[in-house]
Amino acid sequence: MNVVSQLETASETARVFSESMVFWECAIRGSIVRSRVVGQTSTLYGLWAERGPTMHPQRMTKGIRAILLAILIGASLILTTQVNRWAGIVLVRTHPAAGWIATAAIPSCLAIGGIFFCLASRSVLRWPRLGPTDRRSVLGISALWLIVWLTGSVIAAFATGHWTTYARGWPAILAFLVFGPIGEELLFRGVIFEQARRLWAETAGPAIWLSTIAFSLHHIQLHRFPLDEAALAQLAFTVPMGLVFAQLRERSGSLWPALLLHIATNIPATF
Repeated sequence: MNVVSQLETASETARVFSESMVFWECAIRGSIVRSRVVGQTSTLYGLWAERGPTMHPQRMTKGIRAILLAILIGASLILTTQVNRWAGIVLVRTHPAAGWIATAAIPSCLAIGGIFFCLASRSVLRWPRLGPTDRRSVLGISALWLIVWLTGSVIAAFATGHWTTYARGWPAILAFLVFGPIGEELLFRGVIFEQARRLWAETAGPAIWLSTIAFSLHHIQLHRFPLDEAALAQLAFTVPMGLVFAQLRERSGSLWPALLLHIATNIPATF
């Protein structure tokens, strides 16, 4: 019996040792695979960081860029609402508690980020390095806009008898203060502005006005293009707003000044 027990013990020990060797072999192979994946991902990011967008818009002809710009402007009118609407339907059906993600405009922000990755240069994501003159210009434009915006908001509040707010509930607040501004800046002052700027390299005027028009029509579309006084009121502040943001983009070469001013502009209408 002792011999049999010893044989069984030895067999069990050998089995455990074999299984442990298989485990460590799989672990080592998994580590090697993960290292390769991380390395390849880092390499791809490095290439994108050096060369810019994956579609190399600098190699496009003017005709192709004009067509692309027209498609982008047309798509920008429905992109945000449709992506969030479709994502909301899917989320509510699969995970009802996650419906707030669509309300917070996270799906559209991710979709726009993908478009930006393909068609725009990442240099505009850097914090701007401005000289004294440009810094004073950017700060001066931003301060003047905030003064005008707050003054207009106060006048409108007295005229209507109430302070107008656009966000109700924390998902809507996230959309209004975080993901909405990020998506709009990436799309209008990022992709559309850059494509127009490359098409008309000699002047910034077309890029400023086209991005502003698309930005304004996008906001009217959020209300389903009503042809009423509310639509005209919407244009009355989205057009100058778009012009100011586009000027900041042109003067700074970065999205950060326009994004921060965009968020600051939305704060009074949030609470």
